[in-house]
Amino acid sequence: MHVYVQHGWGYAGLDWSSRIASLSGVDHVSAPCRGYFGPIVEVYDMGAPQVLIAHSMGLHWVPDQIWSSVSKALILAPFYQFLGCPPQRERSVWLRAMQTRLVRDPAAVIRAFRARCSDKIAQDRPCNAVRLQHDLELLSRSSFDFSKLLGLEHVLLWHGMDDSVVPCSWTSAWPEVQRMVQEGEGHTPSLQALEAAWRALHAAH
Repeated sequence: MHVYVQHGWGYAGLDWSSRIASLSGVDHVSAPCRGYFGPIVEVYDMGAPQVLIAHSMGLHWVPDQIWSSVSKALILAPFYQFLGCPPQRERSVWLRAMQTRLVRDPAAVIRAFRARCSDKIAQDRPCNAVRLQHDLELLSRSSFDFSKLLGLEHVLLWHGMDDSVVPCSWTSAWPEVQRMVQEGEGHTPSLQALEAAWRALHAAH
């Protein structure tokens, strides 16, 4: 099975590709990278992936040709609009503080963000503050087009119950999707949580 995985802000394609490759039935992974910790990686020969996995802001960056190729999507900690959900003021202040601190100490911003994500997979690496800053600005104004979900065979939205970045309540009204909320998980799923979500995606049909 061919999976296309799009990482979110503060992550890299390599943070996800080996984990996705370990999932049952996966024999090929396409994992572009936005270049926060190394070169930008664009996937030119994507073939025809059957499943999309996207994490958080990564959902907003999935190319149109992927939506027309895949039949299933596992979307981890998604949101429609980051500053469009309450409490807006708190999130706006947090975002501005991150943008300001990125100029001085991008590595510290990433460490703090990963800690807030309950992250257990990422490592300290040199950071490209310009690219991180650019995508934080995109985060502040991006909104997701729900019509992209229409026509897919199955969509599973995964949330960690303890996610303080994107609360699970943010997708409670999303149309025509299955939701899965796991206790003891944060913004970034553990491998065990990812495996459980993968099984649920394929057990539904």
